[in-house]
Amino acid sequence: MISNRRIYLNTSDFLNGDSDNHADLIIPLDKAQINANDNQKISLSVCQVQIPTTLTYIRNTGINYLMEFTSTEAVSASSSVTVNAKMLVAFTNNIVQPPFAIASQDEVIGALPFYYSSDISSIVAFLNEMLQVRYGPDEEPPPGNLRFKISTDNVLEATGSGILKFTNNYWNSDVDFNNEFKKDSQKLGRMLGINVDNIESAQTWIGIGQSGVGANRTPNLTYNIGKDGDAILVSTNQDLDSFSSSNNGNSSILTTIPIQMGITNRYYQITKQEFDDTPFNVFETYFNEYRNGFIYHKNINVFESHKTISGKEINNLRLTLRDGENNKLFCNTNIFYEIEVIIFE
Repeated sequence: MISNRRIYLNTSDFLNGDSDNHADLIIPLDKAQINANDNQKISLSVCQVQIPTTLTYIRNTGINYLMEFTSTEAVSASSSVTVNAKMLVAFTNNIVQPPFAIASQDEVIGALPFYYSSDISSIVAFLNEMLQVRYGPDEEPPPGNLRFKISTDNVLEATGSGILKFTNNYWNSDVDFNNEFKKDSQKLGRMLGINVDNIESAQTWIGIGQSGVGANRTPNLTYNIGKDGDAILVSTNQDLDSFSSSNNGNSSILTTIPIQMGITNRYYQITKQEFDDTPFNVFETYFNEYRNGFIYHKNINVFESHKTISGKEINNLRLTLRDGENNKLFCNTNIFYEIEVIIFE
């Protein structure tokens, strides 16, 4: 071994804008003078990394939607859409667009971010907000109105006396003439316990008081909600002696970061007192809590984790966080890396 050094990198030393992506940046290292002679090699190993919990789990979809659903429940007189209105959901990096109705298109649309720290109940709450806008944003829905909920056995259910339908072509590429299919829609569908392999045009969630069962509601076709077991990949612009099966073979992965998150949500049920003093459930809502702290990874075997690069110098180092499907992630606050650099013969 010729030399052994640690470099400490804080992404906020290089980025400071709210829209900057700290999960993908090029760091100039010319002042670090990481150079090897012709008979020497350079290797890298991540010692530790701290990532904010607001790292995106579902990527920004822009003007594209990842989900479409409808309801058979009647709308109020104040609603600006009809009973046949579509509800469309998009995702952002860090901005919430509360649901709103577009009467001319007979649609309710909205967008939200979903982080590694977010709980699935926050999406369920957002879907229920869309149902409220559809019914009439200033109207109190009647008792027993149609809503989504997470059951005690961890599946998505419908409450109320109506039918909710998801359009399947967003997550199933086998649906005929499908222009809406997206991999992120599949990821979202699996999270919500939706049968993403269903090739019918739509699948239903049938509320209390309706006959029959929906496509996900039979005992043999029940899908639990839950996030995919993703780890975070740290990739570089260096050609390393590593291999990843992502992207049909990838030799730029420096390390993987396992995800271990605590509970980030609390559930509140709100009741209202009627004139006859009989309480009934008005609606169920979820207040999303983001855990203060970081996704933290400390390498317990730094030396054995070294990856040798093919070049003889590192003047700049690109560090990119990716999910298990090699998709680039987004984070608008600082990430800290500690990296060991060894030069050897």
